[in-house]
Amino acid sequence: MSDVQQFIISKLEKLDEKLDEVRQQNAAMRAAFDAHTERDEDIHSEVVKLGDSIDRHSQLLDEYNSQLEEHIRRTEILENKVLPLVVQNTEAKTIEKWKSTRMQKTMKTIGWLTSLGGLIIILLEIADKFH
Repeated sequence: MSDVQQFIISKLEKLDEKLDEVRQQNAAMRAAFDAHTERDEDIHSEVVKLGDSIDRHSQLLDEYNSQLEEHIRRTEILENKVLPLVVQNTEAKTIEKWKSTRMQKTMKTIGWLTSLGGLIIILLEIADKFH
């Protein structure tokens, strides 16, 4: 073989080695890229799940908020309509109880005074018999 041929063959062998290196690097980069893409897909899937979960929680919060607003509205109605009736009824019962207690005390006092008056009359009649 001639020197030129050997030179060309050596250059071709070096080129082949370089191509093998480039193919290996390309395969490694491709594998890394595929792994990265797979991680991105997993992350995207998790983000979608998280978004769905946030949407469900948001819907629940909206529903609970509506229920709370309805509860507050009904409570205000009760406070505006029922509470005055309860207060009025309580005041009426309190006044009636006070009247009843006052009447009982008055009747007891009258009873004691009547008994005392009767006792005084009896004592006066007994005192008249001894004089």
